[in-house]
Amino acid sequence: MNLVDSCGWLEYFADGGNASFFAPAIEDMDRLIVPSLCLFEVFKRVLQQRSEQDALRAAAVMR
Repeated sequence: MNLVDSCGWLEYFADGGNASFFAPAIEDMDRLIVPSLCLFEVFKRVLQQRSEQDALRAAAVMR
């Protein structure tokens, strides 16, 4: 099983310098676990930086 923390998700969504490190774990959806706390933290941060629509999209991808 893979568990990616909020920082990993934010890096992946922003296509940051370490996104390629997190991509294999995130894209292996059959083995991915997404805690509700990570979902909340990513939603909150995207909402602060972008828009509600973008935050909802991020949460949808994580589910």
